[in-house]
Amino acid sequence: MAHGGDLYNKNIKYDFSVNLNPMDLPVEIKEAMDKSLSEAGIYPDIEQREFRRDIARLEHVSEDEVLGGNGASEIIMGVVRAINPKRALILAPTFSGYRYALESIEGCEIKEVHLEEENDYKVDNYILSLVDEFVDVVFICNPNNPTGKCMDDYLLDNLINRAYSRNVNVVVDECFLPLADKGKSVAGMVKYLDNLYVIKAFTKSFAIPALRIGYLISNEDNIKRVKGKLPEWNMSGLALKVGKECARASKETKFISKSKELISKEREYLSNELKKLNIKVYDSDVNFILISSDNKLYDLLLQRGILIRDCSDYSGLNGKYRIAVKNHKENEYLIETLKEILAGNE
Repeated sequence: MAHGGDLYNKNIKYDFSVNLNPMDLPVEIKEAMDKSLSEAGIYPDIEQREFRRDIARLEHVSEDEVLGGNGASEIIMGVVRAINPKRALILAPTFSGYRYALESIEGCEIKEVHLEEENDYKVDNYILSLVDEFVDVVFICNPNNPTGKCMDDYLLDNLINRAYSRNVNVVVDECFLPLADKGKSVAGMVKYLDNLYVIKAFTKSFAIPALRIGYLISNEDNIKRVKGKLPEWNMSGLALKVGKECARASKETKFISKSKELISKEREYLSNELKKLNIKVYDSDVNFILISSDNKLYDLLLQRGILIRDCSDYSGLNGKYRIAVKNHKENEYLIETLKEILAGNE
């Protein structure tokens, strides 16, 4: 299973393969990291009390409706193990982690909803007809990775409510939502819908993938079931303390709003410059862009120390690449390098 960020056997100057927030990490987060190291000899709180309290305040839910995890990936696996589905519905293309977790369930049948390139890979009403009593769980990535598109709010509400009336579980992955121009969180719906699992993480919005800080929002019974599928101390003391500070920064500072402003501005710059190079650019709502090119861009950029995400391992995305939106200096460097590459191929 391929992912972005595979730097370990390559000579990379600029990594455009990982779709992280390009803003510098707030000082408070760095201080929380340093402070937590002095407590390395203390066991982390197995009940995640302070972490769950601050996440609950951020998300406007109760503490009993929150569970922290070792990144979103662990939460995804825990949810799948708790549901133990026989039949699952996922988008195509979408994040590969859902299939990875579902394939760990023996005999689980996975059906794909193929998104059309002609429709810019948007999720349309067709998906509703597939949500029926023969499906146990539906996975929605909002905004979707790697297409960068948010699902229509009204359609998402309809899907969740239709699933509820047919006893179908819905897992909504909102890991990129804090950095998106549009789209709404459905976390508040867990208060009255027991079929809904909402997965979030600070990995992308604070650019701290090494710390593995994710969390689940669902009703209390679901939280208990998922918790029973995870290790007892599934979050380190470092992750708990930094996650607590990320929750506070998300609620009390302008870090996220400033990040969205930067991303929107730089995404527009990148999209326009890529189009000038006759590269097909798909509309995005978030901090990465899906492109299409007949040129072997991955290899040609890699030779120059730039890593992008080759999307050929996604269903239906041969010849497609995902490019992260970074700061202006790095984005300019990418564009200038592409100009040199494409000029040399003429």
